[in-house]
Amino acid sequence: MNLILITNPENISQEPQVVTALFEHGLERLHLRKPGMSTVEMRKYLDAIPKHFHKHIIIHSHHRLALSYGVGGIHLTRVHRRRKLSNWIRLRWIKSRRSQLIVTASYHKLNHIYTDKGRYNYVLLGPIFERQAGKFGNGFNAVSLQTALKKNAVKVVARGGVSPENMSQILQLGFAGMAFQHLIWKAADPVKEFLHLAELLRQCEAENQ
Repeated sequence: MNLILITNPENISQEPQVVTALFEHGLERLHLRKPGMSTVEMRKYLDAIPKHFHKHIIIHSHHRLALSYGVGGIHLTRVHRRRKLSNWIRLRWIKSRRSQLIVTASYHKLNHIYTDKGRYNYVLLGPIFERQAGKFGNGFNAVSLQTALKKNAVKVVARGGVSPENMSQILQLGFAGMAFQHLIWKAADPVKEFLHLAELLRQCEAENQ
């Protein structure tokens, strides 16, 4: 199962350096989500991370940078997907130059994971859990999730409210991965927190085999 990290929407002090340290300690996938970041600022952010780690990064905006940087892929937000024609042209243009580029999207409702079947390498679905209560959020429940994840061909990653307490449940439901954000970025030591979560995930996987 993949452990994915989503950046904090706002900039954090020395963030590119923290991201680099996370990659050095085994992080395989980072979603670079900075809604307020300009193209110039994103270039500076990527330039501050060693080039050999760029393949692990999925950018949520300024998709043209995928052609000048060796990022792993691009993420299409709801705004991108609403502009169907320009979105199709953008995808076709970028993929014609980088055919192996990963393309991802995010959804908030279960029935949405059936849309655009085959277009994405994986999708983020959530919020799966309420952050404070730890219960299912957004109308999700175990039965409907498990049924949909078994039937759906696209890999689905759990997002929202994911914590050490529900890791095992996420595995049992059939998700292909889990995405973290607040737990890591709000930690006093993000690298230490990431290593803790990675170890817990390994234990959960061993227990569920």
